[in-house]
Amino acid sequence: MAADRKRTVSEPKGGVKAVARALELLSCFSTEQPEWGVTEIAEYLGIYKSAAHRFLITFEQAGFIERTPDRRYRLGLRAIELGNIFSFSSLLIRTAEQPLQILAEETGSIAHLIQLDGRETLEQLRKSGMSEMTLSPHPVMRRQAHATSTGKVLLAYGGDEKFQRYVGSRQVLKKYTLHTITSPDKLRLNLQSVIDDGYAIDDQESSMGVRCLGMPLRNCYGEVVAAISISNSIEKFSDRNLSGLLPHLFSAAKDISNNLKKYAH
Repeated sequence: MAADRKRTVSEPKGGVKAVARALELLSCFSTEQPEWGVTEIAEYLGIYKSAAHRFLITFEQAGFIERTPDRRYRLGLRAIELGNIFSFSSLLIRTAEQPLQILAEETGSIAHLIQLDGRETLEQLRKSGMSEMTLSPHPVMRRQAHATSTGKVLLAYGGDEKFQRYVGSRQVLKKYTLHTITSPDKLRLNLQSVIDDGYAIDDQESSMGVRCLGMPLRNCYGEVVAAISISNSIEKFSDRNLSGLLPHLFSAAKDISNNLKKYAH
């Protein structure tokens, strides 16, 4: 597949297209694949190896990428710096930090702040109230929205137009586990229950053995702009424990939403 793309994509030659290709290359680095080799990333993007090498060297010289001892590439300190600048300048992250930490400690879980980025949920902030820092070897920062509690919240409150854009022409949605809702019709019904209940559940739909509860965050205009969630094992988040967890989640969502309204002007 990548080889076919390589034959049809010409080598970037400066200008806007080259910048777009360079940014596409930089976006390949993720929690799932934090390191790349030159040949590997060139084949993945379908570009010439020489072009990929030039992009990587340029990013390395600017500090956005660094070389590993085995001559692979990973994100560099400049990338971390930009991420920190975004965090410090984001009103949403600043106002959510303390309530999210309290929520994590009160529920003994991992608390997440999430926004939609296209079809995927993107984690902006996480706080842990558990002795274990995560439920998996590395944090999963992105998931398609239909498989997460926060994604369902953001789709549900986004209305029918957002739902239609999300589903598009797909008849089957991506399956992460045996419990993932893959039918658009079933997802629509599930989203209606999110509106009715005021919260969403990811019941082992994105990761086996993990249950999450999500709730919306509203800005000063009453618009849902993000969502928060808490996650833990299905043993810790059993059916009989859910009623005791929801008030904590509701309180944190209310505090963050009030902070957004307070500091918006």
